[in-house]
Order: sequence, then C-alpha cells, then structure tokens
Amino acid sequence: MGYSLKIEGKKGIVQFIFCWKGFVLETIVKRLKLLTTDELSLRRYLKQLEVLSKLRNLQKITIKTIDNMAITYDLKTDLRYLQGSKEGAEENTKNIIIKMLQELPDLALERIAKIADVPVEYVQDIYDGMKKKK
Repeated sequence: MGYSLKIEGKKGIVQFIFCWKGFVLETIVKRLKLLTTDELSLRRYLKQLEVLSKLRNLQKITIKTIDNMAITYDLKTDLRYLQGSKEGAEENTKNIIIKMLQELPDLALERIAKIADVPVEYVQDIYDGMKKKK
C-alpha cells in the first residue's frame, strides 16, 4: 500500500524536508536516550550526532531538536564534579586539622586524627609542615 503526499510549491517541499528531518532527528535522540545508561554517554553521543549533522548542513535543526528534548544532566554523577568534590572535602579536612592544631595546641594528635577521621600520620605530616613554616 503506497502513500501519496500532496505538497504544493517549492516552499512546501522545503518545509516538508525540514519537518521530516526534524522527525528523524527527534527519533534518533529519543532512541539514544533509551539506549544509553548514563548522562555522560548520552551527551557524548549527542555531540557526535551534532558533528555528523554539520557535515550534512543539518547542525542548526539538530541543535534545536536536542535542545527541545529536555535532556537533563546530573552533575553529581559527572567524573570531574566528583573529583572536585573529593578534593574539596580533603582540603576542608586539612583546614580543620590546621585550625585544631592552632587553636587547641594541647590536644593530642591522636585525638585530632580520631575527630577528623584520618590516620594519625596525616595529622603528624600537617603538624610537621606547620613547624617548618615557623
């Protein structure tokens, strides 16, 4: 069974082509969302789709389609975010230890290590570093 489509004029043909390409791109993006397990992979595939679309002069409609698909990005699962979060936590712990060593000089290093939940050697290294700076 065949389908017939009545398109009038050049403008109608161009509009049909853009509608058809938009539908195909939307289908591709939806399928990618279904098949990818994490947002980072999805972003990578969408970027590849955008690069490929540029080769066929479809980048503008591809970007519009991707933007309209309401893809969310969970920053908390991003590897760089997690790396920065871990580094920030480590820096915060170090600063707390330094503050305790400065404000509570009679507090034993073992006690500080227990409070900060770090090895005594870590506190000792910070303490030794502070003594060298004096």
